[in-house]
Amino acid sequence: MSRPLPPGAESWPDLLRALPDSPAEAVVLVQCSPGWLRPEATAPRNEIDEAVLMAQLRRPELRIDRFLLHSLPMAGGQGGVDAPTAARLAEVHQDWLYRISAATALLCPEGRAEPRVHRIIVQGDQPSVGIPDMVAVREEGAWSLPAAADALALLDRDGATTPLSRYDVNLDGPFGDADPSVHL
Repeated sequence: MSRPLPPGAESWPDLLRALPDSPAEAVVLVQCSPGWLRPEATAPRNEIDEAVLMAQLRRPELRIDRFLLHSLPMAGGQGGVDAPTAARLAEVHQDWLYRISAATALLCPEGRAEPRVHRIIVQGDQPSVGIPDMVAVREEGAWSLPAAADALALLDRDGATTPLSRYDVNLDGPFGDADPSVHL
């Protein structure tokens, strides 16, 4: 991958920050290329994470569907990088998913709308998800990018995605009720 971020990605945080005041009805956000896991993508990735969460908190009726990888593809998915780099990308990926889940659990109270995060399941020999990284907005029933419909179609395919939710992160800690050792 020659660019650290997909084309136009630099404008994503600004577009997402504008959502609370926009007429948008829904948003589809796809961030599945390994470029999002590179060190130079950390700041934009964090800005996007914050903007998505703030948009949902300010506009609970806004439907946000975000697509990320469930896990990194084993063969060719990391652009032919060496083993230490592939391990680092996997570590960053797991940390990213954890932070998204933890932020949602902490900032979106139970029963309140929260961004829907769908993890796309990619087979080990599949080099990509086949959907470009994008942020698409639906206004007056029309998507700003036609590929948004392709991403949403994945939700209808059995076994194509799995949700990322507040239950994917243990915020209870070692001395909480969820830890059975406290009863010993």
